[in-house]
Amino acid sequence: MIYDRDRLAEAEKFNAPVFVDTPLGLEITEIYSRLSEYWDQEARDLAARGDHPIDFKGLVAVRGHADHLTLCEADGPMVILAGSGMCTGGRIVDHIRMGIQDSKNDLLFVGYQAEGTPGREIVTYAGRPDGYVTLDGEILEIRARVHQMTGYSAHADARGLAEWVRAMAERPAEIRLVHGERKARDALAKMLKC
Repeated sequence: MIYDRDRLAEAEKFNAPVFVDTPLGLEITEIYSRLSEYWDQEARDLAARGDHPIDFKGLVAVRGHADHLTLCEADGPMVILAGSGMCTGGRIVDHIRMGIQDSKNDLLFVGYQAEGTPGREIVTYAGRPDGYVTLDGEILEIRARVHQMTGYSAHADARGLAEWVRAMAERPAEIRLVHGERKARDALAKMLKC
């Protein structure tokens, strides 16, 4: 997301600050920065031109909890990148609580939201006049605009998983599918039997 935001900002002259409010995300970003020998060619080309692929003017790392709470109270145009998981915990819950009831805000999900999670409730009920989500026992109306993007998952899709299994020198005698929704698990099970 940081990488893509920098590319979009160049084209759109986007000037709002971008806050990275995810401790694990910050750690991964720092590790990525140190391992430039593993970057793809596009990232290397950017760095060679003096444009670091995941660092830009206006990028702010939110380190401590006090800074997180200050950010939750901030006003004005900004982008907040916070690991969402399924919106069941962590810093994202505070940001959602502070912004979901304001129609000036946009909430962008870039990951899958499983059934029975607040994240799924948000994407399902957004845009409905009676749409709401319950976070930590608090009922919040969904007035923010909610968007979903695909393509950022670190997981293989069903075809990728089936190809991975077929490529094994010795295929397992049994595979148990325990993650994901029933319809998707059934489809993958069918692919694996072929």
